[in-house]
Parts: sequence; C-alpha cells; structure tokens
Amino acid sequence: MHGQKYRYADFVRSLRPINGNVQDRLAQLTLQNFFWHIDVAAEEGIIDAALQGRLHAMRLERNTVHMRARTHRAFLGTSISPFNTTIETVRQTKLWRAANP
Repeated sequence: MHGQKYRYADFVRSLRPINGNVQDRLAQLTLQNFFWHIDVAAEEGIIDAALQGRLHAMRLERNTVHMRARTHRAFLGTSISPFNTTIETVRQTKLWRAANP
C-alpha cells in the first residue's frame, strides 16, 4: 500500500488509526464504511477517478433510496447504472490484482 488513507478510519482528519497488527485484517476492513473503501481504492490506484465518482454517486443514491417513494418503473430505469458501475469495479479490480500479485 502506497497511500496514507488506509491507515485511518477517519482519513480526512487523520483520526482513529487502524490497527494493522491484528491477526484478522479482514475483520478490520469490514468495519470501514463504503466511502472509506472507495477513497482508499482510488488512492491506491485500484480504481480510476471516473469510477470513484460513479461509486460515490451510487453510494449517495443508496443512502437516499429509503427516503423517497419510488415506482417500479423508476427503479428498473436506474438499476442499469449501478449494475454497470459494479461490473466496471470488478473489471478494474481484476486488472489491478493481475498487475500487483
């Protein structure tokens, strides 16, 4: 890891350092929110800036979906964008993983 964001739960203010010396690092990562994962992945070069923006938009949409009444047709019309964002995330992650064994 090259960046600094992954070291803190609150990387904006460099607060709450994440303990990297624990045996179960996956458990530590699952405690972090989606915003953290998106920005750390972008800083590390796992995803590009365009995908970072799409993931943040998807995150914000997910956070507001329960606050609005939505019709079935509206849901189907907007579901393709998050699906394509997810597929692109998988593609970029696989490319990064292949280049960084």
